[in-house]
Amino acid sequence: MDNITIFITIILIIFIFKVISSVLDNPHYKGSAFENNIYNKIIKLIDKNFVYKNIYIKRQNRRLTEIDILAIHTTGIYVFECKNYGGWIFGAGNKKEWLHTYKTGERYRFYSPIFQNQIHINAVKNLLKNYNIPYYSIIVFSDKCELMDVFYDTPNTYIIYENEIKSLMKELLSTQVIINLATLNKINQIIEQNCSKQENNHEQLMQDMAEGLTKCPYCNGSLVKRVNKKNNTVFYGCSNYPKCKYTTNKLREFI
Repeated sequence: MDNITIFITIILIIFIFKVISSVLDNPHYKGSAFENNIYNKIIKLIDKNFVYKNIYIKRQNRRLTEIDILAIHTTGIYVFECKNYGGWIFGAGNKKEWLHTYKTGERYRFYSPIFQNQIHINAVKNLLKNYNIPYYSIIVFSDKCELMDVFYDTPNTYIIYENEIKSLMKELLSTQVIINLATLNKINQIIEQNCSKQENNHEQLMQDMAEGLTKCPYCNGSLVKRVNKKNNTVFYGCSNYPKCKYTTNKLREFI
């Protein structure tokens, strides 16, 4: 092998390594891998024919909402919100905004996962309004993060680490049977007929995301880009200020 061939081979190896590293470091890839791991844990406990991952359901306002994982069981309906975060998490059940910090001093505010998952549950409830079923909101954080001051007393809501899924689900699935098998199959059929993947609703999803990401979670006003004159940093504030004083240093997640 001559020197030119060796050189080209080395360049190709470096390029391929960088591409792979870039993909693995991509937040979307990390989030998908995290959700897949949680999904695989759940289908060991619940028949995978009754477990859905990354589905979109219409809310009452006709906008789509994304549900990470939805599981249907004879004991109830389980809605999972997956948070692949590192660092420290601070939040309270009655607060619409939580705090995500790192050792480096970086601080990000994000929409409460309790409120976020309640939107998902309400969308499912709207589909199944003829059924009286218990709903469970399960928010799963990565083992890489640390839940610091996280307080909540919301009924049927659980905020756990990834490694706690198995024990929690075994406990919940051992409770009283509420849904018989015939009803379970009817519910499953309704979910199947009314949920979709991203590729099936691409245009509407893109529109909903564009609108949802720039809306204030408090009053649904528009988020406007502003500059803090004291330190020249960029933040986003509600267009309904001063009636609504919501601010954030990054646009919120799609809910």
